[in-house]
Amino acid sequence: MRIAVPVTSDGYVYQRFSQAINFRLYDTEEDEVLSVEEIIIEEAGKANVLADLGIEALMCGNLDPESMVDVAIRQIEIIGGVQGKADKSIRDYLAGTLEQNDMVVECGGEGSICTGNCSSCHH
Repeated sequence: MRIAVPVTSDGYVYQRFSQAINFRLYDTEEDEVLSVEEIIIEEAGKANVLADLGIEALMCGNLDPESMVDVAIRQIEIIGGVQGKADKSIRDYLAGTLEQNDMVVECGGEGSICTGNCSSCHH
């Protein structure tokens, strides 16, 4: 599986997908990380870029509704509500021990708590 994680300059999971420019791409197999690549995505349409790179899952903190739809329609699994170091979060995810918080979806400028597929987020 190929997993993308937006990251801060010091390797933490960036909490706002739409504002992130640095991404780590993890190629994994079962419970093992095979390779890690860092890329920069500065342009709009991050979900398109990730899909073109063969990303199957996006691990992130939070998504705005538009980004959530963009990612979902490209059939990229969303692993949201993640905090902490990206490398550790990937290892925990692969081991089945990742702790996830509720994702905050920015709806019309006001955050609302999202605990499932976030379909209840309306403007």
